[in-house]
Amino acid sequence: MRMLASLGLGTVLAGLPGAALAQAVPDLQNLVTQSEQVNRGVAEAIRARTGAGAGADGAIDGEAGIYVLTVNEIFQISAAGGLGYTDNPQRTADDLGGSYFGEFSINAGIATKLGGLVDLGLSANVAGREFFDESAPDSRSASASLSVGAPIFGPVYAGLVGFGGYSYDGDFKRGTGFYGVSGNISGVIPITPRLVLRPGLGATRQWAEVAENDSFLVAASADVFYAVTPQFSASLRGSLVRRWYDDFYEDVTFVARRDWLYGVTAALSYQPMPNLVVAATLSYETQDSRFFLAQFDAFEGTAGMSFRLRF
Repeated sequence: MRMLASLGLGTVLAGLPGAALAQAVPDLQNLVTQSEQVNRGVAEAIRARTGAGAGADGAIDGEAGIYVLTVNEIFQISAAGGLGYTDNPQRTADDLGGSYFGEFSINAGIATKLGGLVDLGLSANVAGREFFDESAPDSRSASASLSVGAPIFGPVYAGLVGFGGYSYDGDFKRGTGFYGVSGNISGVIPITPRLVLRPGLGATRQWAEVAENDSFLVAASADVFYAVTPQFSASLRGSLVRRWYDDFYEDVTFVARRDWLYGVTAALSYQPMPNLVVAATLSYETQDSRFFLAQFDAFEGTAGMSFRLRF
């Protein structure tokens, strides 16, 4: 399938005159990589909203939209860092080999309740990934997000996040602006006193300074959390994402880009102190796309720690 798609595009491009080819055909490999960096920046903006992630108190919340907020401690500052390895840093069909990397994120924000019912969060975030291999695409992002959420019935919770920011290369240059809105519905279902299931559904509409990165996606996910001890826990996530691009260089590729992204992630976390979490993750992603260069398979493993202070 990939070979046929590649051959078809190559045949079309081969028919263009040399001068026209140089003017009309952008570096599609780099553009696919740039779109993945923008998508990563968007994901960081949504994830970095106040309350996201496994908090220092061990609360289960995050991408699917569960907020655990403390009324009296409305401010928070958090930082995270780690080391990892991925066998496909560019997330493209032309896999150039694996690389180790370092990553970081810094977040500051507020979280409170309005009327004792609606959760409100505001956060600013800076994140980045630096590869050891010089040919791999380093990335940085700076973003802000505003979130609201409330329980709608029983264990079901609905959230809405507005976000905006910039995605950069490794030197904080060549920034690409992005903004959008994301909505989600999720629930926390206790299976046993130590085992919790959290299914979630969400949709995100994003726009970018480079219009070819404008897209809409819907996502379904399921998380299973198991508390081995009060300090040590394990989790498993499965996710399915469908993304539609408005116009990803269709005038050059003659293909409307549509992606399916499947992922599974296993994680272990240990909380030696109330504000400190040490974690290790192993994940696999595969993307099937109508645009052949955007297809990829990638394994990734990371180990790191995060610190959160609430006051």
